[in-house]
Amino acid sequence: LRLDATQQIFDTSADHILTAVGRRVREAARGRATLIVAENEPQEVRIVRPVEKGGIGLDGLWNDDYHHSAVVALTGHNEAYYTDYLGSAQEFISAVKYGYLYQGQRYKWQEQRRGTPSLHVPPAHFVTFLENHDQIANTARGHRLHRLSDPGRLRALTALTLLAPGTPMLFMGQEFAASSPFLFFADHPEELARLVCAGRAEFLKQFPSLVVFERQATLANPADPRTFERCKLDFTERQSHADWYALHRDLLKLRREDRVFRAQKPRGVDGAVLAPEAFVLSFFGDGGD
Repeated sequence: LRLDATQQIFDTSADHILTAVGRRVREAARGRATLIVAENEPQEVRIVRPVEKGGIGLDGLWNDDYHHSAVVALTGHNEAYYTDYLGSAQEFISAVKYGYLYQGQRYKWQEQRRGTPSLHVPPAHFVTFLENHDQIANTARGHRLHRLSDPGRLRALTALTLLAPGTPMLFMGQEFAASSPFLFFADHPEELARLVCAGRAEFLKQFPSLVVFERQATLANPADPRTFERCKLDFTERQSHADWYALHRDLLKLRREDRVFRAQKPRGVDGAVLAPEAFVLSFFGDGGD
């Protein structure tokens, strides 16, 4: 269960509503495994801190810092909320070792501090990803990263995402480089749909490169059924894009079967920068090997 925009859920009661949601999910599961993940823009680690230690007690947090750094490295664009990211080798080493990059430092884009200290948080709590529904849709064209990046870089960061200590997340179709876009779409009554369409265009103005795009093309109407239809996956691409599918399959197999990669051990990885765009990682098992 993924909880959206938890920073906008306000509750000052002793039993926070997010804690109550987590408790109810686990009760309803009746012993089955559950995973409750929060999107939280300010990166508040108390969300995954145990309840008995004053936290919310959920299982995971999206690591937006990791995603933002990856997008800059893959596309070369660091505008809007990507402004404070370099996509550098050191950022990736720090992200896999420590979770968040911003742990209370000043965030120029928001002109305030961002993040909370995460050095004590086990790596499994951090959900690492290269794509999600918001970020692909925010390209305006709905382009996935394989349309925007050098294939070699994307393969390298795919391997990092799937083997690093964090918990990896794949967006639907990412595993076979889906050719279908993922656009912003919504089913609303006519008046609300009109407002959503206008609001969407206004939101995307924060990206200067998209302002240029809007002068040349019209944004897809979120309320148009054809916008939704364009986003449907073609699963025959598992065969026609077999190289990308095999890459993801093999990396996930390695993660599942190798005891070091699957351990998600705290402080189980270290690294060094070799060049501005190159780094090396060492993973450590229980015996230090």
